Amino acid sequence: MSRKHKKFLVIFTMALLILTVFSGCGKTTTSTQSGNTGQEIKLVLSTYIPPSYKDMYPPMAQLVDYVNEHGKGKVQIEFHDSGKLLAADQTLPGLMSGTADIIFHTDSYISGTYPILGILELPGVYKNFTDFRNKTAIGSPLYDLVNKELARHNLIMLVEGPATEEYLWTTKPVHSPADLKGMRIRGAGRIENKYIADMGAAGTAISSAETYEALQRGTIGGIVSYVGTIPDRSLQNMVKYVTKVEMGHYGICLFMKLDRWESLPRDVQEIIMAANKQFETNLVEHQVKVQNDEQWPAITKAGVQVIEPNAAQLQEFQAAARPVWEWWQKQLPGDLGQQALDLARK
Repeated sequence: MSRKHKKFLVIFTMALLILTVFSGCGKTTTSTQSGNTGQEIKLVLSTYIPPSYKDMYPPMAQLVDYVNEHGKGKVQIEFHDSGKLLAADQTLPGLMSGTADIIFHTDSYISGTYPILGILELPGVYKNFTDFRNKTAIGSPLYDLVNKELARHNLIMLVEGPATEEYLWTTKPVHSPADLKGMRIRGAGRIENKYIADMGAAGTAISSAETYEALQRGTIGGIVSYVGTIPDRSLQNMVKYVTKVEMGHYGICLFMKLDRWESLPRDVQEIIMAANKQFETNLVEHQVKVQNDEQWPAITKAGVQVIEPNAAQLQEFQAAARPVWEWWQKQLPGDLGQQALDLARK
């Protein structure tokens, strides 16, 4: 090779090297599943829950704070509460369309769309609140079964935040299912309204925000609800009785689209799941404390009378719950409903 050709080859190689370096400088490194090596990820979280839910809202805000503190440089959550971004009936569609990346939503609102979530609501299934909490915890067999079914719909339930038992709050005394006949009762979802209807009342699914006015006008004669909703919506001024029979459960769940979740780097997923596990504990502890220290005293101070059915009456409520289980199982493929019930009741 001539000296002229060698000189040309050296100059060409140096030019190619310089071009490669500068072209690389203009590229943005993308995130990978094994680790977040790119730009900070922003996730939009929406919920209809307002700060007035003193027993529920603070742990939700703490979850956001945890992610934002531990995820600096990796992931940050933009939190929209009180339906400011998406109203209750818009929350799930907003998630699936990409308006929000994550939603806090009560399972009762969407168990009609995803029937497997009914296992979190069915009346008479769990022994008590502690049993409900343990059976639905992150990593439990029931949690995994629910998510296996939700995955078919490109959805994942990251955490199920358990609410305490739902009771029956009414304008007239109810001691047994027979006392409900002819009444109109607000339930939060299809399962509650099915249970109400099976006991001879008419169930209606008006929104939580409309309940006070409906009671005031006499449009409804009661509501199925966990304790927190009553003072949070000032309903103790409208209802006169609470029948302490377990009408079901529900949870404040954190949902994402499964493909969006799986697209997140592993270290970001770990931060979010650590926040979820903290939320499980914080929610239960905070919820029980607020209910015992503030909410029940406000309810009894307003003159709401507590009715505790006797053993025979409780058995009547339990008997009325069984057909609801059977009705729910028919909405699921194969023996999926029975599998879920077996895990919930074992």
